[in-house]
Amino acid sequence: MKGAQEKAKKPLFVQMILENIWLIYDVIINQKDKERLVKISESMNVTLFARDLRQTDTRILLQSFLSQWIPLSLSVLGMVCDKCPAPNQLTDVKIETLLCPPMKEFNLMPKETIALKTDFLKCCPDDASVPVIAFVSKMFPIKRKYLPQNKPKVLTAEEIAKRRELARIKHALKSSVIKTEDSETNNCATVNDEEKNSEVTEPTQNENDVMFIAFGRMYSGTIRRGQEMYVLGPKHDPSKITDKDFYVDEKCTLTTLKSDQHIMKTTITDLYMLMGRDLEPVDEVPAGNIFGAGNLEQYILKSATLSTTLACPPFTEIKAMATPIMRVALEPKHPMDLPDLVRGLKLLNQADACVQVIMQETGEHVIVTAGEVHLQKCLDDLRERYAKIEVIASAPIVPFRETVVVPPKVDMAHEIVENQKNETEENPNGLLNVYTSNHLCCIKIRAEPLPIAATNLLEKSTDILKALSEQKN
Repeated sequence: MKGAQEKAKKPLFVQMILENIWLIYDVIINQKDKERLVKISESMNVTLFARDLRQTDTRILLQSFLSQWIPLSLSVLGMVCDKCPAPNQLTDVKIETLLCPPMKEFNLMPKETIALKTDFLKCCPDDASVPVIAFVSKMFPIKRKYLPQNKPKVLTAEEIAKRRELARIKHALKSSVIKTEDSETNNCATVNDEEKNSEVTEPTQNENDVMFIAFGRMYSGTIRRGQEMYVLGPKHDPSKITDKDFYVDEKCTLTTLKSDQHIMKTTITDLYMLMGRDLEPVDEVPAGNIFGAGNLEQYILKSATLSTTLACPPFTEIKAMATPIMRVALEPKHPMDLPDLVRGLKLLNQADACVQVIMQETGEHVIVTAGEVHLQKCLDDLRERYAKIEVIASAPIVPFRETVVVPPKVDMAHEIVENQKNETEENPNGLLNVYTSNHLCCIKIRAEPLPIAATNLLEKSTDILKALSEQKN
């Protein structure tokens, strides 16, 4: 709207949302008016308990009020249910996009691959003839001690009675040994203490180990524990499975995979249902559900396609919303910790889908992040979780990525820009004269934006250009 700022008109988002949030923030944090807060809570149907009003930390009171007013979990879940389609309502366009690489047409794919479209549309988990297909979008880290199988189990009354009986027998034997031979008792006690210490320290080391859980979604069939599945790499081509020299090395992993091999075979050992931060073990996961799978870090780096048929093409990779641009070189504070840094960078590369880990020709270890906050998060993860060493980071190098565009017709407030100042009034042709140091040569430069048709063509062809670049490399 023209003249909105001059007339001091507020946007609708400010009136409906920001002002209400600021009112609550001002009453709790700045004014600390609890009587007015009680009236506001009654009008908004928010229940405030006496312990909340007795809080001396106003930020805790603010968090309690906002979490009861509009809970984040319910809001996100409601939006997902309203906007995201059901698994059995996938469109033909989405299925063909998943099953077809960028530079190919779906109708030209093998017959076995085209037949998978029907299985995706059915989303039937009970049909045994349907191939099992799932897509792992990322790998997230978790400590082994938080796995369901490693959590302490609740003992029954019989198990507690047996443990008490064993403890009494051990105590009786120990007291008899003390009465007979003091010297041997000291030696035995020392040995027992060492054994106890070893028994205590070993689980602690194992508990601190980090493993990765594959975060995936089922598209067809039902995945079960103990089931053998193929791990399809991004360059797998279903049309080549009929070649005479085609073979699958069932024993290879990421470390032994050759450059011309794009298929691995694994056995699903652990399946989990994701319940917030907790993992619940399950025996099977039907089509249309999201699941977690363990012990796949040797086969999946960041994302992959799991399938029981080789006719399934690899799904197109997830496009990152933010392109990493901040480049930083890393080195350990102590040179002897270099192997730990390399191991930590491998774990970081597997855990973070946005970070890029590069080994330079000069031997430098470089990470490329999306910004300062992302960089600090990666450094903290290296120091505290993955490498567990002191890491020295160089000054960040951010490349400039600028271009020339047509002058806008409206400003950021959506007001029409009138009487724009011409930056090239002195030179109407837009030429910039640059002289060499000896003033013998003059270079004339004029920058102009690409035609709109050319920029639209480049934007629509990003997938094709990326695929051509990957094939060239």
